[in-house]
Amino acid sequence: MLEEAINYPRESDDLVRTLVIGSILTIISFLFIPIFFLLGYYQRILAASMDGEELPVFDEWGDMFVDGLKAFVVVFLYFLIPAIVFGISIGTAIGGASFGDINAISGALLAGALVGTLVSVVLGLAFWYAAPAGLANLARTGRIGSAFSWSEMKDVLFDSEYAVAWALALAVLIATGIVAGVFNLVPFGFLLAIPINFYGAMVAFNLYGRGVEASTDMESGPEAPKGRPAA
Repeated sequence: MLEEAINYPRESDDLVRTLVIGSILTIISFLFIPIFFLLGYYQRILAASMDGEELPVFDEWGDMFVDGLKAFVVVFLYFLIPAIVFGISIGTAIGGASFGDINAISGALLAGALVGTLVSVVLGLAFWYAAPAGLANLARTGRIGSAFSWSEMKDVLFDSEYAVAWALALAVLIATGIVAGVFNLVPFGFLLAIPINFYGAMVAFNLYGRGVEASTDMESGPEAPKGRPAA
């Protein structure tokens, strides 16, 4: 699965054009609007990967923007709870430090902040694991609500095929991030670092799509063969 995913972008005749456009959108993503186009494109990769199609191209920008906007809402809602837990834990520690005997309560505040941070990290990982499956469901249906449908997603989330694909995608993102970081240390290295990161994201979303497709068919109709239950 990993080798196929790594070679997936290279099989496209439009790879160079795609890398250039994706890199430009990444560079100007501080303008915020380009983020929606990037997310919309990643949604296209998810859909194409689940259907066994080749790497999509950047076109039909209006539809891509709408798809990206929907994906942004889904990602925002997925990570809202971990962010709230983290904010509460830090805010409580800071607020508590403003009252009473610091020496007496500092230990409890620190422990509370650490526990809250740990809980937020665990929740963040859990929601990060579920988010690609939700985005895949969004790519299938076009409905934001379907990205949170437990009945439609549970077979995917507890399937080993998806779990392996998600872990491989994480490894790819970490590896490309490290390589890109090395290039960022040299003059003008960002010119290579940005497309490397973008290539890694394309591979990761292809893995997400492959994992979802292998675990269960999220389309209506006959169910695809399922993988082994995740341990």
